[in-house]
Amino acid sequence: MCKERILITGGAGFMGGWIAEALLREGHEVAVVDDLSGGLKCNIPRAIVEKKLFFEFDLRNPKNEHMFEKFRPTVIYHLAANAREGESFFSPANVTERNILAYVYLLKTAIKYGIKKIVMFGSMAQYGDQKPPFSEDMPNKPIDVYASNKAAMEDITKQLSGAHGFNWTIIVPRNVFGPRQYLSDIKRNFIAICINRIMRHENIYIYGDGEQIRSFSYIANSLPCYVRCLDDNVNGEKINIGGVKPVTINYAAGVIMDCFPEYPKPEIIHLAPRHGEVKKAFATYKKSQKLLGYEEKVSFEVGVEFMAKWAKTIGPRPWKLEPCELVNEKVPIIWRNRK
Repeated sequence: MCKERILITGGAGFMGGWIAEALLREGHEVAVVDDLSGGLKCNIPRAIVEKKLFFEFDLRNPKNEHMFEKFRPTVIYHLAANAREGESFFSPANVTERNILAYVYLLKTAIKYGIKKIVMFGSMAQYGDQKPPFSEDMPNKPIDVYASNKAAMEDITKQLSGAHGFNWTIIVPRNVFGPRQYLSDIKRNFIAICINRIMRHENIYIYGDGEQIRSFSYIANSLPCYVRCLDDNVNGEKINIGGVKPVTINYAAGVIMDCFPEYPKPEIIHLAPRHGEVKKAFATYKKSQKLLGYEEKVSFEVGVEFMAKWAKTIGPRPWKLEPCELVNEKVPIIWRNRK
């Protein structure tokens, strides 16, 4: 494999930090950009910080050329996002700025500096409320603002690639979880929220009847595939990665609680269904097995156990409290009631 100079956006995030480590182990040069709005500096490999290749920068700012002047990346892994799908109905401007606007500013400069390839992280939300399992040949049918953003970013990538000649691979990850995940976000990542609630001695809230079906992906299972997306054989491909075993939210909550026997068992409180939430969302995985050698070596249950053990080492985290741009009776009550 040719050694590349890789810029990871959102590289202080949970997934970005793991990917940075993996790419460094493969011998690539790696830089990270993150504004630390949803990431932690401790997730960035020390070697990157020591080489002054961590750029603390908000990608919504179009004046981004300093990163390209200093590092001259050949490949970009784009993970930076506001990925709060449910909140996107109520904070559409922030979500769109942090997704589409930030990405277009990034692509514009990347093209100017001769980028070879973009590895863009999309979302299973792009498939919308179609009949699962979602396959890569299905059309995007987004039903929320975040999903519409990601679908647009996929189209923009393809359109600008055709005009300017860079390669691309689009990854569709599925509910990725594991050690180092941000525990303070009360609006996204069900497993992280449940873990933090248990450690904070709080109730667990589930929207609707809890029979929503999801496919969760333990980070160690998907990570090798993310690295292999550098390979030429996946240029021009959109690939679902992770989450072979679909489970219900109720089942997931039970698995999480079983990992904390030393804590008081929380009460599970069912709330009204969340506006715009898809009931069944899981996807095919054969393409990732064929092109990237995907293997589910760590089961969902064991993955949750590993994440719980890590979480206990850092303890409960304070919730990050951010008001929605628009508030009405459809905003989940637990978001409205945080003081």
